[in-house]
Amino acid sequence: MDMPQHSQPPRERLPGLDGVRALSIGLVLLCHMATLHGMPRWPWLLAIADRGQVGVEIFFVLSGFIITWLLLKEEEKTAAVDLRQFYIRRAFRILPAAFTYLAFVSLLVLLHLSSAHWNEIASAALFTRNLFVNGSSDTGHFWSLAVEEQFYLTWPFLFVLLGKRSRAALLIALLAISPLWQHEYFRLFPHTKIIVFEFHYEPLLMGCLLALCHSSKQISYVLSGRVFQSTGMFIACVAMIAVLLSPLEDRVGARMQVLFPLGEYACIALIINYLIQGGQTPVSWLLNTPPLVYVGQLSYSLYLWQQPFCYAGSALAFMAPWCLFPAMAGAAFSYYCIEQPALRLRQRLQQRRQFRPSIEPALLAVQA
Repeated sequence: MDMPQHSQPPRERLPGLDGVRALSIGLVLLCHMATLHGMPRWPWLLAIADRGQVGVEIFFVLSGFIITWLLLKEEEKTAAVDLRQFYIRRAFRILPAAFTYLAFVSLLVLLHLSSAHWNEIASAALFTRNLFVNGSSDTGHFWSLAVEEQFYLTWPFLFVLLGKRSRAALLIALLAISPLWQHEYFRLFPHTKIIVFEFHYEPLLMGCLLALCHSSKQISYVLSGRVFQSTGMFIACVAMIAVLLSPLEDRVGARMQVLFPLGEYACIALIINYLIQGGQTPVSWLLNTPPLVYVGQLSYSLYLWQQPFCYAGSALAFMAPWCLFPAMAGAAFSYYCIEQPALRLRQRLQQRRQFRPSIEPALLAVQA
């Protein structure tokens, strides 16, 4: 899961998003630590932890939004999208940290400290872990990274091929048919794997749609207006997410249940829209405080490294909340020693490419 995005649009870092990442990884950690000894058994805390999957869904909406935002900015600046460079940037961003963690898991396997099999590690490295439900939890969290990588292999090509007018229409159509698609799929195949890509594309596409809406002057004007930037709208979206994730879901029929996720993702998108405007509100102030920004910047590494320490049955799991210390140590190591050097190397290579005489075929810059 590509949680922290370090290459942002020209307008510097979008305000509030690091805080949202911190909140999201916090929900994931709470969900996992609820399986450990030492976690308080307060009913309200367990109720939040039981629905901690919303943290991953927030990350998906963020990923769809930021990737599409960056593609739009590149298209606006150069009238083209260079897909080769897009995938080079993604590789430098995702692979070094992920492969370092998998090397750590491989070492644990050799030391008989992990039950992971080599085929699981290979599927995680190839970002197909979402095709396998069972296996060691040490690689189980790579299902979400696999979903995102599969998204990266599809959406940028569609973005380039469709052109400006057809992108939003496609996204709206896919989102509109998703409830019926999922209901009928589960009816025909009740034992299907729910972590496969086709059951998680909605939050990614909802984020994409939000970015496309901001590329339209008319829609962006409405989204930045008084109604969508009101505190009441923010509170309503948070309340709606809480309702949609409540036991109410169990009291309605299956046909209604498939509509709940779509409403949840729309509310997450509206919350992101509220935050990126940079308004001076208590919520924006809180999400831009240095501790939350720092945790948000570490969120990708923290997602990778929390698994063996904070999830029951994992290799090195122990009592909560002390498990957070080795998880944070692993995340800090990955961020400062792996991710940042990789990003600096990428920047140096890009600078050399800019100063080198261009001998690349024109087709490498795919016209939108």
